[in-house]
Amino acid sequence: MNTAEQILVIVLAAFLALFIGLSIALVVTLMKLVKKMHMVADDAQEIVGKAREIAGKVDSVSDMFKKTAGPLAFGKFFINMAETVAKHKREK
Repeated sequence: MNTAEQILVIVLAAFLALFIGLSIALVVTLMKLVKKMHMVADDAQEIVGKAREIAGKVDSVSDMFKKTAGPLAFGKFFINMAETVAKHKREK
């Protein structure tokens, strides 16, 4: 091997070592990123679960209000009528 070939082999080996080092650093960084994304996805799943739980409770409360709205309105109507009659009797 002459000197030009030796220099070329040394330069190529240096670049190969550099690219291998950069590849390892990139893989490690990507693994950390994937781990963080996994943690964020787990947190998001917990939040969605809690939101579904809250939505279920809101549904049950709204059902309760739907069931009691009719009787409450009917009772309020009679109370208003009784107050009107009482007020009318006091005015006489």
